[in-house]
Amino acid sequence: MQSNDFPIDCTSPIVLLSPPPALAAVSSKPPILLTKNPCIGVCKDDKREICKGCGRTRDEIGRWKSLSPEARHDINLRVLATQGKEVRKRLLREIAEQAEKDGLA
Repeated sequence: MQSNDFPIDCTSPIVLLSPPPALAAVSSKPPILLTKNPCIGVCKDDKREICKGCGRTRDEIGRWKSLSPEARHDINLRVLATQGKEVRKRLLREIAEQAEKDGLA
């Protein structure tokens, strides 16, 4: 396949696609990106109180379990777009495992 045959811009850090037809038939809502926790065990915050490891604020870390699925989804998307390879790998691996478990992969 040539690069101009691919219908999306692969140069952007995150590409969100429509859900596959099988998933769309189950729900009209787009899938929510949920993980247990984006932490990678490098828990040091910078002057803005943002963790250098996972990219969450101190407040987001403290309230993670009580946040709504939509709020955790938004944080996970931000983390995927802004954090390093290790965090992205962890999140994407967990998402892939959950999709396989749910029969979506």
